[in-house]
Amino acid sequence: MTTTTASRLRAGVAVLLFRLNTRRRRRAAAITAALLLLVGALGFFAAPPLIRHAAERQLSQALHRPAHIGHVAFNPYTLRLEVDDLGIGARTGPGQLLGIAKLVVRVSWGSLFRLAPIISEIRIEQPRLTLVRDQPQHFNISDLIADAMAPSAAPAAAAPAPLPRFALSNIQLDGGSIHFDDQVLHRQHVIDQWSLHIPFLANLPTQTGIFVQPRLSARIDGSPLELTARSKPFLPSLDSTLSLTLRSLDLPPLLSYAPVPLPVALPAGRLSCDLTLHFRRQGDSPEISLSGSVDVEAPRLTTPDGAPLLSAQALHVTAWDLEPLRQRLHFNLIRLDQPVVDLVRRPDGRLRLPLPAAAPATTGKAAAAPAAPLDLSIQQAVLNDGTLHFADATPHPAAALSLNHLNAALSDFALTAATPAAYSLSASLGSGGTVALTGSLRPAAGQTQLHLTLQDLALAPLHPYLSDAPVDVLDGRLGLSLDAAADWSKPALALRVAQAALQMKALHLTLPERRALTITQAALSLDGLDVAAPAPASAAA
Repeated sequence: MTTTTASRLRAGVAVLLFRLNTRRRRRAAAITAALLLLVGALGFFAAPPLIRHAAERQLSQALHRPAHIGHVAFNPYTLRLEVDDLGIGARTGPGQLLGIAKLVVRVSWGSLFRLAPIISEIRIEQPRLTLVRDQPQHFNISDLIADAMAPSAAPAAAAPAPLPRFALSNIQLDGGSIHFDDQVLHRQHVIDQWSLHIPFLANLPTQTGIFVQPRLSARIDGSPLELTARSKPFLPSLDSTLSLTLRSLDLPPLLSYAPVPLPVALPAGRLSCDLTLHFRRQGDSPEISLSGSVDVEAPRLTTPDGAPLLSAQALHVTAWDLEPLRQRLHFNLIRLDQPVVDLVRRPDGRLRLPLPAAAPATTGKAAAAPAAPLDLSIQQAVLNDGTLHFADATPHPAAALSLNHLNAALSDFALTAATPAAYSLSASLGSGGTVALTGSLRPAAGQTQLHLTLQDLALAPLHPYLSDAPVDVLDGRLGLSLDAAADWSKPALALRVAQAALQMKALHLTLPERRALTITQAALSLDGLDVAAPAPASAAA
């Protein structure tokens, strides 16, 4: 065979192989195109009615309520499912429990390679939930709650199954609303403009250390609410931070749903807050810390039958570190503006205060572990322009006293600190006169120093407390200036009066046999006096 003939033969074989490969490619391309067209036809036209029918049937069976889906669309190429007009009806009668204008779910093709569901988008538009309370402990979803809490009939597994791997991205809920019809209290509540966004949530091995950052905003009966968080829910530490912002939430309707009767009633009060809660688990020990501010506008407390207890213009609390599990409470500022306190003492000597009954002492062989000492500090506490009304039915006739323009302040207070805290108090008495008190306080050392001043204190209103005395106080004014120090660090209280000055003016008394005594002016001074209270019997023993 010549070289030319061999070359022609090789060329012919190459042409033949090329044509065969071309035919195979064309055939493969044709088969692929046919499969894509078939998948598209099934996905676009056959899958939606099947999905709609199956979803309606499964939802109806699971929820025991009629389910309806208006329209279903599915894109098999992008794995995007769209559901329009999803509704769950009431169990009996007309009405709707849940309605969703649009639901969009998009699955990533990466699910095939990771062998785990990877959802790249979940969007819920205009969900509407209707809750009805027709009996004190019964709602229109009580049967669903009972089913969810019912114990499973399946035998308990030896160990809980691990959570399936997943990844969810771009979770959005917009335009949501919850309508609560309370037929027991005849009230309506609305949570609207509900929006929830979660950018990313996954427990895949390479992504458990990424912070999940959900954001929720809504209005509760017109009061704006905003909630943001950062959490690692799939790590052992459960490191999480939650920020809550709330504006002017009306409190009385919420307290009406307390599960147990409350000792007080709250007819008025609106709550605003900016709080940050941090949670972390160290081994088996949880760590919880709270910081931020709380404001209560125009609170009013009464007894359950409506008798006044406390009202105020505003209460403001700012804390930079509250760790209740560690008995650690650190406050920046506690301020109470224009409080009005009504104290009533009954004829039996008890105050009209709705205090809970003391819990009975429990006995047991093992002694309870000692509680950690309370670490309480208050940088500043202020009471502005308060009023105290005190009605005392124990004497005869009954006594009625009041303090007006009551102002008090406490600064740099700490239970465990050696440095002193400063305090002050001033007020005018409704019957005449003023009182002023200043001093320092060392709680850790059990010591205080004070300076007390009384000016023009009217004595006649104190007459009911002298009803058993042989004299009647008709008139008179009292003045007092006192410097003293007290020490309660030992079993017996030690009180030392460094200096005291007492003045009386225009004192009119009625003595036995209707004899009258008038003292135009009198004064008494004292320099140095130590008073020690007797030690308790148990301590002395």
